[in-house]
Amino acid sequence: MKRENSRDNERLDLEDLARVSLMAVKLRRFLEHIESAYLFLAFMIGIIAVSEFTIGLGEVLGLPASMLASIGGLVGLILSGLVYIVYARKIFQFTGNKYKRLFSSFEEIVRYNLLAFASWISVVGIVEYVNPKALSVVWFPGLSLMFIVFYLAKQDELLFPHFLAGIIMLPIVPLVIVYGSQQLAWGGLLLAYYVAGVYSLHKAVKTFEEES
Repeated sequence: MKRENSRDNERLDLEDLARVSLMAVKLRRFLEHIESAYLFLAFMIGIIAVSEFTIGLGEVLGLPASMLASIGGLVGLILSGLVYIVYARKIFQFTGNKYKRLFSSFEEIVRYNLLAFASWISVVGIVEYVNPKALSVVWFPGLSLMFIVFYLAKQDELLFPHFLAGIIMLPIVPLVIVYGSQQLAWGGLLLAYYVAGVYSLHKAVKTFEEES
């Protein structure tokens, strides 16, 4: 009888250990998806908040909106980036930096940086040929192409939200280049980031809906 009880206790302990291990895996995946959602949504809100506030302040002071939109967007990007780094580092303390797992060696990092550089050079050349006045928004087609190329090259699920953002931006790229519209570029970026952020949030929730 004691042996049977001991075996039952051991079996229960193993089952409890398995459940805890599974929960730890799910929690790590949940936090990784939350980090992605936070990346896109925090940047989206940060950029538009600072940019629109700067434009509104410019209207009050009688300053040109086009210049202030660029300044506000840049300041919003920097502030959002700093805030993202602070909180992403806290998440990575529990999950590890998932982006470091994308590359197996320093040589691979160099190859992908060269790929990104080549993509941006190509985009700058095309924009300069089609509409030199659109060089101020060359970052929009550059980001779209980089997101798509990186995902297709790595085929890693981690980059899929970026790929999704790039695909949403892609049909807007010709309009941005032809008209050189800063507002359309920012609007397209925010739309793409919003969808990518909601997708990441959806994946985070689905983590705990999956069957054990």
